[in-house]
Amino acid sequence: MPDYDLKGMKSHSMYRLDAYIGRMSTSMKWIDFKDESRKICDYFLTLSAANLLVDMKIDFYYHNLCRSAENWRRYLLTSRDHYKKQAPLTYISPLYAAVAAGEVSLVKGISDLIPDAHVEGEEYPDKFLIAKVLALVASNGVELTDQITSLLKQMEEVEDEPLSSNLFKALLGVDELKEEDFWDAFEAAHYAHDEMNEEKITNVTVKISEFIAHRFIWFEGIAWLKLAKMKGFTLPSNGFKYCPDEALGKMKKPYMGDWPLVPLPDGSF
Repeated sequence: MPDYDLKGMKSHSMYRLDAYIGRMSTSMKWIDFKDESRKICDYFLTLSAANLLVDMKIDFYYHNLCRSAENWRRYLLTSRDHYKKQAPLTYISPLYAAVAAGEVSLVKGISDLIPDAHVEGEEYPDKFLIAKVLALVASNGVELTDQITSLLKQMEEVEDEPLSSNLFKALLGVDELKEEDFWDAFEAAHYAHDEMNEEKITNVTVKISEFIAHRFIWFEGIAWLKLAKMKGFTLPSNGFKYCPDEALGKMKKPYMGDWPLVPLPDGSF
């Protein structure tokens, strides 16, 4: 069984992130740029989990969520404008991180970079639509729009299990769904996540650096809970596994865009 030592991986992540300073460049091949950008985002998520659960430093937890999201935003932008590539949204954890941090301007920056259609053959349409709708909902104050209504209809058509579409519909009051329907849908999504987590814990092929933060924190779930709070829903008092109460507050100091490791299209940082 893999060794999920969060404290040890925090030190490893710090070391790896320091090694990236001055290393990322727009002269890299796009596939290498893509892979290394993913690693950077994962290391910041690992730091955020360790900050929350090992150090109990809540502001560091939030800021490392933002650092993961900001570097992912840069990856999307540079992929589009420098490499002329539409980055497939098969990996969207940094978007959940931005929503979980409550950093609306960062979510809006990401939302503006998500295109109108998915990359055929390179990403699943449901994953793309989830990211598209999540970014729109989180950046517009959890309001239903004609665009979101259209995207939700598309999502229902392609989702194998209507976990995300049910959550969005209940959150936004589509089809007369209400707050209690949201919590029913959240419980279903939470159960599915727990099952998937347990499978990965015993899977020796899972990369620890990509999974360790998710082993302890459900960033997607925290993002949903933050959206529910924005909507005015009352969160259950008993809490949820992988969703610590400390992660549901607000940052005391705004994120100022520090620790950019992924270059912008002009090669600057």
